[in-house]
Amino acid sequence: MSVGTLYTFSGLPFGKRVRAVAAAAGLKVDEPLTQAGKSNKTAIFVAKFPNAKFPAFEAPDGFKLFESSAIARYLASLAPDAKLLGTTAQETALVDQWISFADNEVRVPMINALMILRGTAGAYSQEIEHHWRQRVIPHLEILDAHLKDNTFLVGNNLTIADLTLATIVQQAFTTLVDRSARAKLPSLVEWYDSIVNLPTVKDVYGETAYIDVALQYQSA
Repeated sequence: MSVGTLYTFSGLPFGKRVRAVAAAAGLKVDEPLTQAGKSNKTAIFVAKFPNAKFPAFEAPDGFKLFESSAIARYLASLAPDAKLLGTTAQETALVDQWISFADNEVRVPMINALMILRGTAGAYSQEIEHHWRQRVIPHLEILDAHLKDNTFLVGNNLTIADLTLATIVQQAFTTLVDRSARAKLPSLVEWYDSIVNLPTVKDVYGETAYIDVALQYQSA
């Protein structure tokens, strides 16, 4: 039985992290066909989800959520035996810590750099691009050091922190973190490979198109 409807679209990283949590928890969610920029702007959708963004979730009883982290936590809570939120109060706090770290210290600078490279953040500025790009690797190094002696980010079990970070790292490994950079992050690479190839979530993550050389700005 489905636990609800997840509104997202193919290729959306925020949606992918939620889908990974549902898969790891063994939960069935319905995913109607959507079109980015259109389905989420309809009057019906906006009435339910006033931020008009994907992903969004609606339970059979009408309970509604938006924001990927909130949806992921809710779905994980429906399957306590999966231990995706940690097994103690301390572990749960650590799960939140690593999710916040991954989002704020890795994803944000990565996305900002990519927006500048792709021309979606105004006129290109090498200085600003470098500012954001150079912030990514040091924080991946922190993760690499932590994962040197840990199979998972928290405790001895897969948690939503691992699934969230894997989604972010996948985007990094296919855009800004190239072969030479990955060679200096062996523990992170090994951890990433183990997470995205777990049988329960492998189909969600799909194949990773690792880059050999990091994306660079191309003038028109």
